[in-house]
Amino acid sequence: MLAAEPVSDGLREGAAVESRARGSTHRPGAAGPDGGSPTGCRTRGCLLGPLVALHFDVGFVEVRKDRVASSDSDVWLQRTTPPDYQDRHLTLGFRKSLVTSGDRVLFVDDWIETGGQANAAHLLVEDAEATWIGAATVVDALHSNQVRRQLNVRSLLHVREL
Repeated sequence: MLAAEPVSDGLREGAAVESRARGSTHRPGAAGPDGGSPTGCRTRGCLLGPLVALHFDVGFVEVRKDRVASSDSDVWLQRTTPPDYQDRHLTLGFRKSLVTSGDRVLFVDDWIETGGQANAAHLLVEDAEATWIGAATVVDALHSNQVRRQLNVRSLLHVREL
């Protein structure tokens, strides 16, 4: 979801894609063409996010859902979502060190319906003092234009087109 990180840390955790793996000279932490770095939630967001990151030659940080405490001592930023489409409250988070105040963030996912996860990611970006670019999704199923504007959502399709 969020910002670039070094290959060694990111790939070890399965959370970051660094374009240097393709032989690029891109520096970790450096912004892409628009100055942004994509992020995405686990599941399909982690399939799409790295592809977007590779395209823009930036890093990728996975937003973990309901992370189980592990043995690492890193500080994590976490937020709880409002009820999602299944009426669940999820805790989303990522390592604080992965997103810094100079980062610009693009949230990437396949589908947006209530905006709960994207909103929690937006709040996490603010907690990290980074800049929210918006949310990029394949399908927009939002019922509220207000949420779409607040999160700056851009999609390939609207659900009514399916």
